[in-house]
Formats: sequence, C-alpha cells, structure tokens
Amino acid sequence: MISTARTLATILLICLQTAILNAQPKPSLKPPRDPFLKDRGAPASAPDTSENLTIVTVVFETYALAQDDVVGLLALPPDRAARYARVNELVAAGKARLTDVEACASKSGKHGSIESVDVAYLATQYYPPLRKEDQPIAASISEVREGGHVEFDAILGPDGRTCNLNFSFVADRLSGFREYRSSARGQAQPLPNIEKRQVITSVAVRTGEPVFLGTLNPPAGTAQDGKDMLLLFGRVLVNKDRPETPMPVVGGIGYSEHVFLAYSLERAAARDVMLANLKPGAAFAAVRTLAEQKRAKLEHVFSLPSQAGVQVKSDENIISAQPGGSSQVVKLAEITPVRDEAGKPQAPETFPYIPTVSGKNLGLSVEFESVVGPRDALLKGLPLAAEVNLSLSWRADLGNFKTVPAMYPETGAAESRHLQNALTCYVGVPTLLGTLNPPHDTGINERKDSGRTWLVFVQVVPVKP
Repeated sequence: MISTARTLATILLICLQTAILNAQPKPSLKPPRDPFLKDRGAPASAPDTSENLTIVTVVFETYALAQDDVVGLLALPPDRAARYARVNELVAAGKARLTDVEACASKSGKHGSIESVDVAYLATQYYPPLRKEDQPIAASISEVREGGHVEFDAILGPDGRTCNLNFSFVADRLSGFREYRSSARGQAQPLPNIEKRQVITSVAVRTGEPVFLGTLNPPAGTAQDGKDMLLLFGRVLVNKDRPETPMPVVGGIGYSEHVFLAYSLERAAARDVMLANLKPGAAFAAVRTLAEQKRAKLEHVFSLPSQAGVQVKSDENIISAQPGGSSQVVKLAEITPVRDEAGKPQAPETFPYIPTVSGKNLGLSVEFESVVGPRDALLKGLPLAAEVNLSLSWRADLGNFKTVPAMYPETGAAESRHLQNALTCYVGVPTLLGTLNPPHDTGINERKDSGRTWLVFVQVVPVKP
C-alpha cells in the first residue's frame, strides 16, 4: 500500500510540473515590434539602407535684384518652386544676377563651414602726435576679414526626404573710412566702417528642392541703402546611389592614396553641375567634359598617401614677411637710440614708427584623415567607403593694402578661402567636397568679381601593403 501511494504521488507531481511548464510563455525568435508604429501610420520596419551611403551636399545661392522685384516675389505664395523659378526668370530678363554659389558636402548632422574672404590689417589705436602739425601715428594693427562665411549642419529625416537645416550666412564688406577726433582741435584719425549682413536661422526643407532662406539688405542709412538686395536660397541634395564603376579588388589595406582636384568654371555652370545628377562621380564627369570643351579650368591637383586614421597635412606655401598682426607698433627709440654724425641722440619726434612684421603662409594647406571600410564590405558584397575629415585652406598675396588713408602705416593684404567638412565617399570615385570660391566685392583693394566658382573633389584609392 505504501509503495502504491508513493507511485501515485510521483505521477501526480510529474503531471503538475508539466502543466506549469506548458502554462509559461514560449520565447519568440521574432524581434519585438514597436506598438506605436501602427498609430503613427508608419511602416512596420524601416527600409534597409545599409548598402547605400548618405552624402548630404548643401548648396547656397544668392541673387541680387531691385527692391520692387523683391516685393513682387515675396507677394507670391510661399511655394518653393514658384519663387525660385521667378528669380531665374528675372535673371534671364537681365533684372537679377546670380552673385554667389557656395556648397559643402558632409554627413547628416556633421558641422560644415565655407569661407571666402579678403584679409587686411588696419590701425585701431593711435599715438598722439608730438607736435601739433604732425599727424597721429598708428599704435596698433588689427586684422579684418571681409567677404562671405557660411556654417551649417543638415540633419536628415528618417526617410531621407526631409531635412532640418541650421545655418549662419555672413557677408562682410569694408565700406570706407570715417574720421574721428579726440578733441575739437585734434587731428583727424580715420577708422574703418564695415558692413555686416548675417542670417542665422533653422528651417525644415524637402531634400532636392530649393527653399527661400531670407534677404540680405544693404545697411540702412548708408550709400548702399535702397540699392539691390540679396535673396538667399538653399538646397539640400542627398545621394544614396551605389557607384556604377566596379569595386576595386583589394585584400588587406596598407594605406590609401588621396587625390585632390580643384576646377574653376562659370558660376551658373557650376550650379548646374551640382544640381544635375546626384550619382557618385557624376559631378566630376560633367566638369571633365566642360574642361575638354575649354569651359572649365584645372586650377590645382595634388596627392598624398596615408594610413587609416592617421591625421596628415600637406603644405604648398610661401612664407611672406608682411607688416601687420595684433601686436603693437613700437617706436624705434625704444629699441635702440638713433644718433647723428656727432654721436648725439636725435630728437624723439624724428624717430620713426614701424608695425610688427610677421610671416604669412600663402598657398595651399590641407589637413585630413581617412578610414576605409567597413571591414566585412567585400564579404557582404558592399562597395568600400572612406570616412574623410578635412580642412582645406587656400591663401594668395594681394600686395599692399591700397584703399586706406595716407596716414595709415603700410600693411599687407591677402586672400583667404577655407573649406571644412566630414563626409563618407566611395573609394575610387571622385567626390565633390564643395566650393572654394575667390572673394569679391569685399572693399579691399577694389576686388572685382571674376564670375567663377571653384569646385573641389577628392578621390580615395586603397593600396595593398
């Protein structure tokens, strides 16, 4: 009886354990689904874009036109295509002109900047004259940078069709000089007047479509007041296509060769090249075709190999000694006394003043680093890509600063262009980095507008060890 009871108890315990196990939920091999997707009307899963690169190129265009035409354009409904088309109709009719095209390629959410300025050195402080008949003498020299400067970041939406564009657009110009006196009977001291126009804002745009970003008016109460206004348009271009060229067959990557090329072409032609085709290498192919037709000019090319993740630099500069800088002008008397033929010190008022002399690097400088990957790209059948972080500077000598009052000390002037960005590009495919434009209408040395835009490309090619 005892044995039979134990057997029945064992059977009952086994049945109870089985029931408990069957009541527990079984683990699912499917990933959990977001319960809010249905409420949002979104698809259950986002499309797979792991095989595509997302390169964002932001293009800024400025147009000059009369105030009356601006009023007529703003009276139109805020339709992107209609306003942009109307501006270009005015260009075709000779009532407006395209004054600038600036572009910079980057990854979504990465900061990019473009600068195109003229640099000069101006007196900002004076020594009082030792005699009433003498002119005040410049006591310190400061740097001024006149031209255009753009900073931005473009943040793509999940579907790549919309984008938040945050940007700052600045246009500076040296408009002349104004005389100041420390006293009613004191000598006049000329100080610079600088026009500054800036737009800082954030807008939501549809990728690939132009959007009106604001106006840049001449400062009120100046000689430019009431003249042509500038209208600013922006466009965010997205490239998600694979390259059409075959993938390079490589094993382990020892290092990469980097080739940088800069072409200049007419401003409108440069804009059309960037807007025509977003496939990898298409912009470079179009520029090469224009070069064969003598409509584009190769301005500069250089190459530098480097290993992955190593920050490297290339300089092609001349170091030019020029007066200027932020330090003070000093009296020669404070350095060494000047004596006449009899050995007697000269009178202090005859001692000249000189500005500090400093070396300016003029030419081309590039700092960058790149990493080729992903490591399993060839195994998955994906094209190799290169992550590139870049800072590119171009500087040219403009000689002495000419458009200054006679009492200013002689100082130098220079042209400065700068491009900084971070982007992903396919290896072996020349990729547009952005523009590196010559400055114009800066008020320094009567700079004229060449009407041309510089497009800069980079090509990264992996090399076996």
